[in-house]
Amino acid sequence: MTHAIQQELEQLRALARPFRYRVILNSDEEAILPGVHGQVEWYAFKGEILGAHTEKKHTLNKLKNLSWVSSHQIGDTEGSFLFPAERLEEMGTLLKIRRKRKPETGSHLIHFQYSPRHEVHETREILEKAM
Repeated sequence: MTHAIQQELEQLRALARPFRYRVILNSDEEAILPGVHGQVEWYAFKGEILGAHTEKKHTLNKLKNLSWVSSHQIGDTEGSFLFPAERLEEMGTLLKIRRKRKPETGSHLIHFQYSPRHEVHETREILEKAM
């Protein structure tokens, strides 16, 4: 990972941290915030401007009508838009950006521990003798 990519990743993480958005590197090694209806990308050449990309026609129409969003590239079924970084929470809601789990919400993920095999065999023997 180059220094520029590392910087981009850190800057996007700093913006996403208050909202607990998940930041990942895509296959092109670009920092993105993945979502259900699209993704948010970092545009370093624009300063505090972020980019949103969607391939959902319904979401595309919603983004076109927002006053604080400027269109970057628009096609029939997909589009890219630029928006100010201070509107990240609103864009995250619109694109359903994925969030990190809170540590306390993972309590249901505790693995069930099986008893050792010898205890299982002993239990079977006890049940067989009882019958």
